[in-house]
Amino acid sequence: GASNLAAPTSAQPATARVDPRSPDARDAALAAQTSVQPAAARVDPRSPDARDAARAAAGVSPSASVQPAAAAPAAITVTEHSSQTLAIVFSACALAIALLAVGFVAVSRRPRPRWNAP
Repeated sequence: GASNLAAPTSAQPATARVDPRSPDARDAALAAQTSVQPAAARVDPRSPDARDAARAAAGVSPSASVQPAAAAPAAITVTEHSSQTLAIVFSACALAIALLAVGFVAVSRRPRPRWNAP
């Protein structure tokens, strides 16, 4: 049944994931991870259901290794030192000039009737 699917077979090694990086790159990445994150603060990227299933498969109780909640990100306040009125006026003028140019082209490019002498 289901227990046969979870058990590794002898034809499949336990560490099936192969790291394609060079040994130096692996060592550098490992050193960066251990210097940035202490062992107690590592975050498990799996979903809560996947973590619970892995703990159940390993025989560990779900409450034994509960991760602490992540700290909320710091809010950054934005302070404006000037008004946006000048930018709004310039953009309104640019829009008016563009609309006038489109109107002029539409009026001046119309086909005109031929002039006939009286």
